[in-house]
Amino acid sequence: LKLARAPGNLIVFADHDNGLTHDSVINVSQILVINKNRLDTKCGQLDSVSLELLNVGLRKILTLEC
Repeated sequence: LKLARAPGNLIVFADHDNGLTHDSVINVSQILVINKNRLDTKCGQLDSVSLELLNVGLRKILTLEC
């Protein structure tokens, strides 16, 4: 959770709605592409508010206008 303070990053607290078992951080400064075949198990999902905050963080780190 140390990375939560970095610009644009998003902390996602575990709860019943998102299905996470522990608090997590989305690190927007380390975007990478992986093949879908490498994904084994779905660990959770983001609600619409978290998705919008993620979009804000990505725009900030990529210096895109809103």
